[in-house]
Amino acid sequence: MPDNTELELIARFKRGDLSVFNALTRMWYEKILGLLYRVLGDIDEAEDVCQKTFITAYFRLHQLKEDDKFPTWLYRIANNCAIDHMRNRKASFRGNGKQYPDGSDGISELAEAEPVDLEWRIDGTALRRLCEKTLGSIPDEQRVVIVMKLYQDLKFTEIAEVLNIPVNTVKTRMYTGLRAIKEVLNKNRLIEEILRNAM
Repeated sequence: MPDNTELELIARFKRGDLSVFNALTRMWYEKILGLLYRVLGDIDEAEDVCQKTFITAYFRLHQLKEDDKFPTWLYRIANNCAIDHMRNRKASFRGNGKQYPDGSDGISELAEAEPVDLEWRIDGTALRRLCEKTLGSIPDEQRVVIVMKLYQDLKFTEIAEVLNIPVNTVKTRMYTGLRAIKEVLNKNRLIEEILRNAM
């Protein structure tokens, strides 16, 4: 939930003081850029999509009905901009006749999955390092959830609201993505290497 400063800035913006949007942008830029970088895997692309996110937010902020929903609303815009960007990227990728590392075209339906038994549970920092090594190798839907959970510290209910999907679907994507990451790490023997460096 936004603090009083954010709520005041939003109220002032809606009253016509458009200059305060710069302050809102400064408050949220690093978080949104971090999300987009980990989802897209390229800093230049992330910066472009981040700019598009804030431009879109600028023109739509007057439509936000509940000001206290600003964070969720902004994450949703960022996610939608990232999805558009990835679709465009995949369209040109497929145009070259290429496939993603898992053999798919990058668009996959997620099967129902039981929560994975993470016997490799470790502290959050090391887990994030493990994920960073392989985020690009899992489907977009799973990557977005993992990034929002591990890097943005959003709750499952908040992620569900941002993505407009049921909480159980969020959990399924999270656990399926973590399982896929574990398989990639095992295959490449990266778990031991990262854990060694984390000690």
